[in-house]
Amino acid sequence: MSLGYIGHCKKDSEDESAVYYTYSGADWNDKSQDRAAENAYDGAFAIDKSVLQWEPSKPRKQTEFLQWAYSAIDNVQAVVIVECKNSFRRGRDIDYIALRLLCNIFEHLHKTGTLPEKMSFIQ
Repeated sequence: MSLGYIGHCKKDSEDESAVYYTYSGADWNDKSQDRAAENAYDGAFAIDKSVLQWEPSKPRKQTEFLQWAYSAIDNVQAVVIVECKNSFRRGRDIDYIALRLLCNIFEHLHKTGTLPEKMSFIQ
């Protein structure tokens, strides 16, 4: 049985072209990961504000935000600037913690039309 994964991020700064977040987290299945680093906010990623121009389908599909998030990552509109200490890969070539946080941010954006101040997950 998997112990799970955890991630936290908070908005660090914003300018006319992007929003910058600091983040951290861990893979609880990996005993070598630093538990103190789970809340260190030692990583960083950015989301280009051009993603705000994306037009969701009408009516909105429930998981459409995932396509939006993956598209932003593939098009370098959402990028990891510095990986957190406990970063790891799982599937895609991006830190899994940052990926889950980005997907949650895009879900929030899909529902509310705004980028959140903070986001977290336990999976």
